[in-house]
Amino acid sequence: DGHVDMKRLKKELSKCREMGYAFDKGELHPGINSISAPLFGPMEKMFGCILLIGNYPKNLISEYGTNVTKAAKEISYKLGADISQIYLQ
Repeated sequence: DGHVDMKRLKKELSKCREMGYAFDKGELHPGINSISAPLFGPMEKMFGCILLIGNYPKNLISEYGTNVTKAAKEISYKLGADISQIYLQ
């Protein structure tokens, strides 16, 4: 119906910032899960993301999310971002 629950969205975005990644547990396509972590460059500007998408088990999302975030941090650092100013963890 196109309705966005702003309270739910703000809560989810806050959780994503805290974890360092966003995820979808097959909500859009049953059986297909995804994890995404942002990439930053100089002056801490976001310019892309790392996306892991596939039919891996839902119980691995936390473990994979941590690894995707770690990779995004490493790439962002190598591209000139001051990751201490970006990531909460």
